[in-house]
Amino acid sequence: MTTLAAYQGDGWSVIGCDSRASDEGGRPMTIATHKITENNGYLIAGSGASRGSNILQFGWKPPKPTKLEDLDLFMTQKFIPAMRKVFIDAGYDMKEDGDAAAQDSDFIISIHGLFILSLKIILGTVISVVFIMVGAVAMLLWELWRLYILIKRKLQSKRKK
Repeated sequence: MTTLAAYQGDGWSVIGCDSRASDEGGRPMTIATHKITENNGYLIAGSGASRGSNILQFGWKPPKPTKLEDLDLFMTQKFIPAMRKVFIDAGYDMKEDGDAAAQDSDFIISIHGLFILSLKIILGTVISVVFIMVGAVAMLLWELWRLYILIKRKLQSKRKK
C-alpha cells in the first residue's frame, strides 16, 4: 500500500509519498521508477498498479494550460479526457462490454505548483478531491524542527571550540 500526501498552500503545493513497494502478497520489492515524477510541468504521484503510473509518467505528454485558462475547467475539459484517452490507447481500460470504465491506480496531480487534483477513476466517473493530510504535514514540520535543532547545536559546539 502506497501513502500519498499532498498539501496546497497559497500559490504553492507539495506532494510526498513513502518509498516502499510490495507485491500482491505484501512482500517488499524494488521498483525501477519513482512514485512521484515530473512530466511536462506536472508533478504526478501514483499508487496502486504501477502500469497506470508508468503510462502517465513516461508514455504520455499531458496537455498544458495557457496562462489565461481556468485550471478547474482545463482539468475537467482537457486534462482528464486526454488522460482517459491515453489509458484506452495503451489498453489500460479494464472493462467488459457494457460495463463502465475502471482502472486500479490512484493519482495526485499538481500543475504550476498550485493546483492539486486527486483522481480515482471508477465506474466511468472522476472523483476530484482537494485534501490536506494534517498528519503528514505535522510529521514534516517535526522533522524540519529536529533538523533545525541539530544544526543549531552543531554550530554552538563549534563556537565553543
